[in-house]
Amino acid sequence: MQKLTIGDYVEVMGEQSTSQSGLVSKHQITVHAMPYVLRKIIIADHQVDCVGVAPQSCLLTKPAEQASADWEYRYSGIEGFDFEPNYEYILLIKNTPISNSPADASSIHSTLIKVIEKQKTKS
Repeated sequence: MQKLTIGDYVEVMGEQSTSQSGLVSKHQITVHAMPYVLRKIIIADHQVDCVGVAPQSCLLTKPAEQASADWEYRYSGIEGFDFEPNYEYILLIKNTPISNSPADASSIHSTLIKVIEKQKTKS
């Protein structure tokens, strides 16, 4: 099974049969993938020093469905999210592609949809 990505167009063929008349009619519909992707992510309770274009602080994130995965640096922010140290978060975010983004910037714009969980950690 192939996963859909942003911008994919999928053509779906369906058949509908009518038993009374014995006729089979075919319908064709086109489904467009949404221009964004919703993701559930975990944000670590601390930031780390990292270097993108310049030295900065990065959030540590991982997909919520892969809680045992390694942390990854997040160089760009999440619009509407205010990080508070010593709290681990589970967020629902919307990732929207940015066309013609600068080479030194992210090609994805992230917006906070919902803070699903905010839990104080032992620090």
